[in-house]
Amino acid sequence: MHVRDVSLKIKVLAMTLAGVVVIALIIASMYIRDISKIAEENILEKSRAVVFTVEAAREAMAEKLAQGVITDLETLASEGDREKLLAAVPIITAIDVASRNAEAGNYAFRVPKFEPRNPANEPEGVEIEALRQLESGKLDEYVVAERHQIRYFRPVRLSSECLLCHGDPAGAPDPAGGVKEGWREGEVHGAFEIISSLDAAKAIGSKATVNISAFTGGVMLLLGVALFFIVRLVLKPIVSYVDAFKAASTGDLTVRAEVRAKDEVGRIAHFFNDFIGTLEGMVREVKGVAGSTERISQDLAASSEETAASLHEIRVNTEGMKNKIIHLDSEVSSSSKSAIDVDVYLSRLSELIGDQASAINESSASIEEMTASITNIAKAAEEKLRIASELETTALDGQTEMEETEQMIKKVAASASVIMEMIQIIQDIASKTNLLAMNAAIEAAHAGDFGKGFAVVADEIRNLAESSAESAKQITQSLGEVADYISVSESSTVKTGEIFSRIVDQVKDVAMSMSEMKNATHELSIGAQQILEALGSLVSTTEEVKGSSVDMKDRVAAIVEAMRSVSAISSDTKYGMEEITLGINEIYKAAEAISKAGGDNSESVSALKELVERFTVGNEATGA
Repeated sequence: MHVRDVSLKIKVLAMTLAGVVVIALIIASMYIRDISKIAEENILEKSRAVVFTVEAAREAMAEKLAQGVITDLETLASEGDREKLLAAVPIITAIDVASRNAEAGNYAFRVPKFEPRNPANEPEGVEIEALRQLESGKLDEYVVAERHQIRYFRPVRLSSECLLCHGDPAGAPDPAGGVKEGWREGEVHGAFEIISSLDAAKAIGSKATVNISAFTGGVMLLLGVALFFIVRLVLKPIVSYVDAFKAASTGDLTVRAEVRAKDEVGRIAHFFNDFIGTLEGMVREVKGVAGSTERISQDLAASSEETAASLHEIRVNTEGMKNKIIHLDSEVSSSSKSAIDVDVYLSRLSELIGDQASAINESSASIEEMTASITNIAKAAEEKLRIASELETTALDGQTEMEETEQMIKKVAASASVIMEMIQIIQDIASKTNLLAMNAAIEAAHAGDFGKGFAVVADEIRNLAESSAESAKQITQSLGEVADYISVSESSTVKTGEIFSRIVDQVKDVAMSMSEMKNATHELSIGAQQILEALGSLVSTTEEVKGSSVDMKDRVAAIVEAMRSVSAISSDTKYGMEEITLGINEIYKAAEAISKAGGDNSESVSALKELVERFTVGNEATGA
């Protein structure tokens, strides 16, 4: 569910309560922080008060020593009573005063110092940094706020009473049993430290948090209840207006919103009622117009359909007449064209007959020459037939020789293979001889001086074996090349034999063709004589046809003239009929468009009527 789909009441309440909660949390956190800060300031002020009290006790003790109320430190030192001397030192008195009430005051008291005489005063952690800051002389106090406690430091400055034990000369024994440091009055060499726990402050803060939370929760609850009733009071009219809008959206235009006030919400209701009233009047008028328009559209559609049907029948009849006239015009044009073609053909026929007579005469002379040529060709064919027979014999002899050459090459190849095998045996023997020579040389080396001569012989044998192996290798290589050449020659011989075989076949074909040519030329000679006789008869027949074609040409000319007149009349009739058909088609299309528009208008009016029927107006609601 999206946020914009949530009820307006819930949105207003949620936004208002969220704002109140945020403000309450901010105020509460600030208040709690102030309470915690005040509690810490109180603890710090208490620490200052304790230190000021300690310093006051120190100063009071120093004044009593100066006034003689208490025996001065020099006298006590001369008496050698160390305990009384320490008890009379002002700083010791101040430390004792602060330590006595530490537990009751809920704090811890320390006097950290670099190189202290009392190991318990050795500085630790933050105390070291605090002493360094205070010894610089720039600070009168130093505060360290930790998670569970606050440390307050105030510098301890040397007074004149302190110099009895810590003054000059440096390194001399002091009355208290220590060694003097050679310090000066006013120097800082330690600090009063008050360590106060924050547990009480945290308890106050926690209590304040609980109280503030309870108070804030109560206030928020009261505000929530008040807001609920306020929002309900404001949004209740809007909810009723939503119901009115919903009813209007379904088509009920009789609904009206109740105007309860004159504020912005009441003005919305007033404007809504005005809008619905105006819309109701418009819908009522549209309903009346839609009813009248529907009746008119139905009448128009019926008339358009009848007109379209009549025009369709006229169109069909006109199209039939047009097609018949077009067919008639086509037939007339075809007949006229045929007559013209006949006239043209007759003219060409007369010319062709004349040309044919001339051609026949020329053909007679040509045929006589052709007969003489055929006789010469027959003689030449007999001579070529004889030469072809001799060539066939020669080709057969060449084919036989090539077959014998092929057999010889195969034998040479077989011999080369045998030689290759023998060379391989020689290589194996040379390899083994080389191995034996090496073994003999090794044995001769083992024999020492006795085997030197044998070693020389073995070395010579090994060299001879290597030379034999190298020669065998070269022979093998040469024989391999020879074998390749033999293989190529064998392949070429086979191909040459195949070529000779094809030559023999082709020579036989040539001889056969020459024999057939001889027979054909003899038959051609006989045929030429027969053609000469037929040409004589054709010349006399051609003269008769030429005379008849002249009479036929005159009759066809008269027919062509008559067909031209008929064709002109047919063309005019065809053009007029096309114009009539085109006009009727245009009228038919217009009638169809009107009919379709009437149907569409009727459907649109029906749809409009159906649409406005969804609305409920005043006269329908009351039954008036």
